[in-house]
Amino acid sequence: MTRICFATYEIYPTTGGGCGALLHNAAHMLLSQGHEVIFVLDLPHADFDRFQYRDRLALPHSERCRAYHVESLCQNAELRRADFLSAGQWRASTCSYTRARTRRSAR
Repeated sequence: MTRICFATYEIYPTTGGGCGALLHNAAHMLLSQGHEVIFVLDLPHADFDRFQYRDRLALPHSERCRAYHVESLCQNAELRRADFLSAGQWRASTCSYTRARTRRSAR
């Protein structure tokens, strides 16, 4: 079994977007083949909860699918949006920070 991690701000059917649909279909296929799927989601709390407690559970073998909320993982970090010149730099930094946090907790 392989562990695959996707970091995104779109995930179908919770949010719209072609990338979200692609990731949903990839997760469906990977879970059906026995792999573990991890999502690091940069979503508003309400959307994250909708995915975590409804949409994720509709995936096959949802027990092998975990989701992490970027904002929740970063709440104790010394990262502040105002410290970055652009939203892209902010997102890259939060992604890097959450990647390190999820790697530690997945072991």
